[in-house]
Amino acid sequence: MKKLISVTVILLFIGLAFAPSINANIGKRTLKYSKPDICCEGELYWLDAEPGETATGHFEVGNCGEEGSLLGCEIIDWPDWGTWTIDPMSWNDQAPEDGPVTVDVEVIAPDEINEDLWGEIKVINLGNPDDFCEISVFWREKSIDNEVLESTDFHDTNNHFVKQGQEICPTNCFLVEIRNITGGFGVHAEIVSGTNKDLYDVGWKISLSEGGLLLIGKKRTGMIDTLHAGETVKIWNFVFGIFGYGVMYKIRISLFYNGGDIGGRDALGQVFGPYVRNIFVDPPINQC
Repeated sequence: MKKLISVTVILLFIGLAFAPSINANIGKRTLKYSKPDICCEGELYWLDAEPGETATGHFEVGNCGEEGSLLGCEIIDWPDWGTWTIDPMSWNDQAPEDGPVTVDVEVIAPDEINEDLWGEIKVINLGNPDDFCEISVFWREKSIDNEVLESTDFHDTNNHFVKQGQEICPTNCFLVEIRNITGGFGVHAEIVSGTNKDLYDVGWKISLSEGGLLLIGKKRTGMIDTLHAGETVKIWNFVFGIFGYGVMYKIRISLFYNGGDIGGRDALGQVFGPYVRNIFVDPPINQC
């Protein structure tokens, strides 16, 4: 009987000794961490604006991370010109299935503007400040000498671009086109005018994503002050990436005009340090 009691006591002691480790292992399995990942969409371009004018816009912020993850975000930086109202400034518990959060932006421009105004709005992942995105901002004062095409312009039944009843493109059916996306040292492309009128303030962006580790050149934006009738302008973006065999980056070239997105083209390419090769380009979208 004493022997049985001794064995029972020993077994009980062993059970108590290993219980914390068993419970900890169960806890680790139950509380597996899912990683959120911030992603943003949108740009803020205000062209032909007046000094002191109030302009509005918006962009979207989503959680592109793992299933079950929760993202908290905060807007920590914006341009130092103008008076800004941004709503919301922060939020928590955004799951991937919730979809993007729309951030509304209002800015009152300075009373005196003597140059183009640039900047970025920075949004960070509260759980990892190194995970962030930046929204490009551009403001240009209205010039009475610039005749620009409005976003309400359209194509007629003959696929000619018309403005206020007057034909603009008698021979071509596109406003601006992206051509010849190539690699080499960086990503290169050509912006081609398809009108017989000069275009002012044509914005562009080259972005790379969904590949290996890109150290330089994830995104570059620019502005073509004047795109003359029938002119071709070359743009490029310097990159430097750490590659893996067979890893392809998604390349996106976007165009913006008169405050709106007027299209873009997608491509795939490999990045070897500063060199880009094996570019595969999607066919152009017919704008007619």
